[in-house]
Amino acid sequence: MAGLDTSNTAALKGLADVEFDFGVSSAVKAAFTAEAAKLTGQRGSRATYRTTGLTDFKGHFSEVFRTNGTTQLGDLDEIATKLKDVVTEI
Repeated sequence: MAGLDTSNTAALKGLADVEFDFGVSSAVKAAFTAEAAKLTGQRGSRATYRTTGLTDFKGHFSEVFRTNGTTQLGDLDEIATKLKDVVTEI
C-alpha cells in the first residue's frame, strides 16, 4: 500500500477560492438535460428500426445485428444517465 506524503500540503493552502459561475452552470445543465432527453426520445424509434431490420434478416449476421442493436440501446441509456448525473451534481 502506498503511503501518503503530506510534506507539500502547506503549498495547497494558499490557493485562491474558485468562483462558481452560475451562468455557465445553468447553460451546461440546460444543454446536458436537452441532450439526455434527445437520446431518451430516440430509444423507441431505434428499437423499432432494429426490430424491423430483423424481420427478414436471418443467420449469423442477423444475430450480430441484434447484439449490436442491444448494445447500442444500452449505451444510449448509459450516456443519458451520465448526462443526467452531471446535471444533478452541478
